[in-house]
Amino acid sequence: MGADKALVEIEGTPLLVVAHQALVGAGASRRIVIGGDEASYRSVIPGLVTVPDEYPGEGPLGGIITALRHVSQEQALQADARVVILACDLPGVCASSVAAVLGVMDSHPRAQVCVAAQRGRLEPLHAVWRRSALPQVEAAFGAGERAVHAVIESIEAVVVEGLDEAWLRNVNSPDDLAR
Repeated sequence: MGADKALVEIEGTPLLVVAHQALVGAGASRRIVIGGDEASYRSVIPGLVTVPDEYPGEGPLGGIITALRHVSQEQALQADARVVILACDLPGVCASSVAAVLGVMDSHPRAQVCVAAQRGRLEPLHAVWRRSALPQVEAAFGAGERAVHAVIESIEAVVVEGLDEAWLRNVNSPDDLAR
């Protein structure tokens, strides 16, 4: 992409703000950004909580581990605490898409992760994880696994199909932005 995707604008709105608004609208009690440029992000969303990625350069799975570890102390006492993982490169993400995945997770209390998918293709960075999945995710990561989809396939997971395609479209290049 050549630029920090979180700060790339779609119709004048940085993608970071799009993701943040989706979480706020879905009722997320706390929003934390893992990794990235803290000062730049806070200039866009004052007061935003940012946490350094504990595994920089190791891909999104390291960021998921960082997020699961960083839930509040109150939530840490609850093994079933939910953590929404949402990429900042989804220009169509909205409160409805986040709420849909949360709703499915609520109806599957044994699931460790609930992940959005389109035509069988997982969108692992539009998902809800239970904090109780952390030991399994850490074990896979420690064994060298870096593919989020492989970890999802190895634990109790629920896949949410049928969401609006626009909600799950991600942008990885300037051409994607033009679409």
